[in-house]
Amino acid sequence: MTFEQLFAPVAFAFVTSITPGPNDMTPMASGANYGVRRTVPRMLGVAIGFVVMAVLTGAGLARAFVAVPARHTALRWVSASYPQRPN
Repeated sequence: MTFEQLFAPVAFAFVTSITPGPNDMTPMASGANYGVRRTVPRMLGVAIGFVVMAVLTGAGLARAFVAVPARHTALRWVSASYPQRPN
């Protein structure tokens, strides 16, 4: 693995982990409102979800959506209809 191949994902992970966004603000607000114990599952979900996203992106998941655009549309609808559970 060359330096460039390693630097790109490391830089991406670093920047997205320190940039304030919904994945940082939601656990912070949840921790303030509900305590650390009830917020741990949310924090684990953010961390695991980020790793899964990075691995799938690196594995070339975008090619599957380019090959069959209906997959992307189906994923968007499934994601939008996923029920949210209140804290």
